[in-house]
Amino acid sequence: KRSKLLSFTYSGAQLGTVFSMPISGILCKSDFLGGWPSVFYLFGVIGCVWFVVWMLVVHDTPAQHPRISQEEKDYIETSVGTRQKLKTPWLSIWTSPAVFAICAAHFANNWGFYTMLTCLPTYMKKILHFDVQQDGFLSALPYLVCWMCQTISGQLADYIRKNQYLTTANTRKVVNSCGLLLPAILLCCVQFAGCNHAAVVAIVTFAVGLGGFCMGGFNCNHIDIASNFSGTLMGITNMFATIPGFLGPAVVGWLTSHEDTRAKWQIVFYISAAIYVTGCILFNVFARGEEQEWNIPEVSVLVYKGNKINERDRSESSQNSISSRIQSAQ
Repeated sequence: KRSKLLSFTYSGAQLGTVFSMPISGILCKSDFLGGWPSVFYLFGVIGCVWFVVWMLVVHDTPAQHPRISQEEKDYIETSVGTRQKLKTPWLSIWTSPAVFAICAAHFANNWGFYTMLTCLPTYMKKILHFDVQQDGFLSALPYLVCWMCQTISGQLADYIRKNQYLTTANTRKVVNSCGLLLPAILLCCVQFAGCNHAAVVAIVTFAVGLGGFCMGGFNCNHIDIASNFSGTLMGITNMFATIPGFLGPAVVGWLTSHEDTRAKWQIVFYISAAIYVTGCILFNVFARGEEQEWNIPEVSVLVYKGNKINERDRSESSQNSISSRIQSAQ
């Protein structure tokens, strides 16, 4: 159920955008707390409230959680393993093709996401000539579709894997391709819509929204290949994936600052499409679905066989697996 769980939790980012953009448009046109400054006050307060709730209800491990049953604790720990203090294999991580594949897909997906998130309202206003309030509602549409696609992608990936229609690696590649190739195709089609505002809005909405399928692709792949270091991998891949957060808007500004036209914006869409395709190709070539060798800890196990002792056995990460090997040897 990892695809379903991850897609559900991460979809909150898109769902938040669905609400925040229309609310921001309404606040900007109002006199509440000075108009546009009220946007920062409101969401700043919400962030502080969220922090307090997070500190109260979130715990490091299932064993420390006071409000779940023992049965649920056992299920979670059996499924994902208990936390172990393991030495991080930095060299193996940085030289792993599987990690490189996730970095490439994560970067590509976030390029489109951040570019559209920060610049789509400008496009709606200056090219499509919507007012601020309309702009807020229309700019939220892509993220509503993205939220729906993220939820669907998790269900779809788990269904495919559960019924063994595809391997884990191929499941991730197929779902991830939907989230990168389809948006790339749609962004290239914007120019054909011409001055038809409804068509442009529809194309851009689905171009951004379909990127949500990546949630069942590369975003779940960290746990597939290295459950013991999935947090570390997410930190690494997300580090590269935040580069588009400042680089994407900078490129848009450089292209459109002196000539804010449809032609310039189409170049923006072409660049995003090219990065989508590149990320998709690299992920499909280098991605893996099986647990990587460097994720499996080495343990020293003393197993008596007559007068001989076999020492140093590479085991699986779960304690149950280690115990079963010792018992079978005895």
